[in-house]
Amino acid sequence: MLVAAFLSILSSAVGTMAILLPLIISVAHDLHMSRSRLIYPLAAVANISTACTFLGQGASNMMWNDVMMRIGGKIPFTIWDFTIARMPAILLAIVYGIFIAPKLLPDIPDSAFDDTMNYGAGKEKEDANPKQKLAAVISLLTIAAMLVLDYFKIVPMYLSACIGAALLIATGVLSEKEALGSIHGPTMFLFIGMLPLSDALKITGAADVVASQIQLLLGNTTNPYLIMAVFFIIPLIVTQVMSNIAAIAVFIPLISSVAVSIGVDPRAAVMGTMVASGTSILTPMSCACQAMIMAPGGYTLKDYLKCGTPLALLITVVSIILLPILYPFYN
Repeated sequence: MLVAAFLSILSSAVGTMAILLPLIISVAHDLHMSRSRLIYPLAAVANISTACTFLGQGASNMMWNDVMMRIGGKIPFTIWDFTIARMPAILLAIVYGIFIAPKLLPDIPDSAFDDTMNYGAGKEKEDANPKQKLAAVISLLTIAAMLVLDYFKIVPMYLSACIGAALLIATGVLSEKEALGSIHGPTMFLFIGMLPLSDALKITGAADVVASQIQLLLGNTTNPYLIMAVFFIIPLIVTQVMSNIAAIAVFIPLISSVAVSIGVDPRAAVMGTMVASGTSILTPMSCACQAMIMAPGGYTLKDYLKCGTPLALLITVVSIILLPILYPFYN
């Protein structure tokens, strides 16, 4: 999970799981452990850690600061505010993943999964070592390309991954049948279906309806914790059925506008939106990272809810208490 957090900070949750998923499956196989108890905590930490600095996906953080300031914010964020505000959620996710998550996740034997990964046995044993070495070289080069070339905006991360996958087939490490078999249809269509849902919320004006309902919920209250609860819980719920990036794009302008209109500093509300949208761990529809792990981990929607809900509640409580202290509503 520490590695997942580090890689996610450097790149994104999707890139991190693309790198770590085959590694953790291999580790589970070698140690005769249930991969189902290991994969979800990694994905949750990767999700929650993304964009907590100015690196990787966090390169857009100051853009959200600019949106807040244009709408009427008086005090801007610094680059490190995003790290300070999100670190408690990351630490909570790591501790939770170590001590609690494995007890709530299914214990599915590794032998129950039909993977295309070849661990080298029987008559394949003789040529297993050369193939393993070639696979390792291609994989490491692909990982390096995904991190370095995407960071310097030379080649997009997805293109580096596609080139690496094509090389595995071209060099004979994987057959065409094995490569096609590794593409999980339900996961692919789940992710594709998420995209028009996100667009529909913005294009149809449903997002404006949400903003008016937020103002209605708040009424005339001046309690900072009640205000923070409303600002945090609504994005948290919505991000479970749409991309977390889309949730941030929809809610930061809305939340900033509502905060300014009721006369409070919008910083805590904006940061709450960032943390809440990053806690997209309760459904496989919440983000591509969670969709990626559904088939390899053997998870159902019930598993996501059972393991993710306690962590989401912990992050919600800590954020509602902490954020108004870090960024007071009333100056």
